[in-house]
Amino acid sequence: MEMNKDAWEQVPVFLSELRKAGLLLVESDVRDARQKLYRLKGKDEAYKETLGRGDIDALLKRAADLIRTRVDYKFILILLFLKRISDKWEMEFDEAYREALADGLSEEEARAEAKRDEYHLFNLP
Repeated sequence: MEMNKDAWEQVPVFLSELRKAGLLLVESDVRDARQKLYRLKGKDEAYKETLGRGDIDALLKRAADLIRTRVDYKFILILLFLKRISDKWEMEFDEAYREALADGLSEEEARAEAKRDEYHLFNLP
């Protein structure tokens, strides 16, 4: 489709904006140092202060402005979906970690156990 032609060109713009807003963690890939891994911060990592109604309205208006410009709204929906999956994974990890500690595992063993695929609905590398 012609209207989605420049969507891939906008990815660096999105990543830059998310990084500036402090919502994105960037790490080097341990398997390939030339690659970067991007992870959206969890709600505890992203906001240390409480957002008010005005802050949320401003964020939504900025997102709407991005959608109205050259940005494809599907990209934003994908980011929101990935954020939800990430938050869900963290909640499942916390629950499995607490259960493993209650079963008598050490903290390191509990973390390793909680990362196993069996405890998560989605597992994104």
